[in-house]
Amino acid sequence: MEAVNAEMEAAKAEMEAAISKMEAAKVEMEAANASMEGNTVGMRTFINMLKIIIWWDIENLGVPHDLPPDLVYELFVRKLRDEGFGGVILK
Repeated sequence: MEAVNAEMEAAKAEMEAAISKMEAAKVEMEAANASMEGNTVGMRTFINMLKIIIWWDIENLGVPHDLPPDLVYELFVRKLRDEGFGGVILK
């Protein structure tokens, strides 16, 4: 019986240690989230570093007959810029 109690106490101690580690990780995550929330400049810089390539499936969805392909591309680019994307856009 004493051996069982000792094992249970050891298991309880391990669980308490694991819970303590999880609580510490939660505090770290909350701190990281709080610091990122106010960092819109850093996020905007990251977004502007991304590259976008526009692919058009001409075989299954042709370019509208009344619009030249270059104009369609420019409309896509303009929409991306209107949405705040400032990065490189490859054609």
